[in-house]
Amino acid sequence: MSDKKINPWIQHIKDYAKKNNVTYGCALSLPDCKNTYKKKADKKKDKKKVDKKADKEEVEEVEEVEEVEEVEMNSNDEPINKDEAVSFMQQQKIRMEKERRAMRAKEAVTKIKRFLNSIKNKTPDEKQEAIKKKMITLQKKEGENFYLIKELEKYM
Repeated sequence: MSDKKINPWIQHIKDYAKKNNVTYGCALSLPDCKNTYKKKADKKKDKKKVDKKADKEEVEEVEEVEEVEEVEMNSNDEPINKDEAVSFMQQQKIRMEKERRAMRAKEAVTKIKRFLNSIKNKTPDEKQEAIKKKMITLQKKEGENFYLIKELEKYM
């Protein structure tokens, strides 16, 4: 006979089939067979639960130790000042918003210059009419086109 270990799941099915006087295949399909199986991990968890309960009881017996407040430290092993960190983050947010607005304004100038170049060969009346049409189009989505409208107003 070989020294192979039998899979615990298969052994459980065989034991269940024998105990309940059913065939192996029938036992395999029964929900009760599946529900009564406890994996090794489950058995270990149960054992850990018992161990934890015992540990808790032991801990309760030990006198309570005064709690020490944990303080976050920076890379120089100095305590982090939360107010400074918040202030820094606010400054970063303001800086990024200013950069975003400057970039949008610069893009608006470029787009309006391109538009004006496209109408440069027209008569002054046609130019004004094209600018008015462009303004009406931009105002339909005023929030998105704020910088474009602001730039185009310079040429009206």
